Amino acid sequence: MSHSEVKQYLIDQYLISYPGDAARVLSTFEVEKALEYLKNQPADVASEILYRMDPEDASEILELLDATKFKELLDHLNVFLAARLISRFPGDMLQTRLENLPAGKARQIRELITYPAECAAFMMDTKVTTFQHHATVKDALKKLRSLKDRKLYQVFLIDGEGHLT
Repeated sequence: MSHSEVKQYLIDQYLISYPGDAARVLSTFEVEKALEYLKNQPADVASEILYRMDPEDASEILELLDATKFKELLDHLNVFLAARLISRFPGDMLQTRLENLPAGKARQIRELITYPAECAAFMMDTKVTTFQHHATVKDALKKLRSLKDRKLYQVFLIDGEGHLT
């Protein structure tokens, strides 16, 4: 094996064996750099890492994927997480991406992200700002500054499984 093949093998094994740690490390990278690591992974590995990443970072990565890889990853994500992540997409992209999914999954996601006005869920914000429990102040400030004009009323601290801490 060449040096580059050994390096890629080690990276692949790390991503497979330690998805929580990999999610933490990739969350410190620029989104484009994290995407480079994930797009070459099998969909089940990449989706497990996305599941453990901060939702805003995971959503940005999904936005940048080509249509084929996007569909592969969404096939491995549960519908609730998929809805939470793609609800952050701009309107045009959201519709385009949903059109490329199997009809049943697209319907389920649409139901989860669109509620009638008389429903209490209509008032929910699916774009909740979360921080991993291991985030540093520097990481948190960087993320907050990247949100630009979005008004924040609350932020939430989550663990590696996405549960509130």
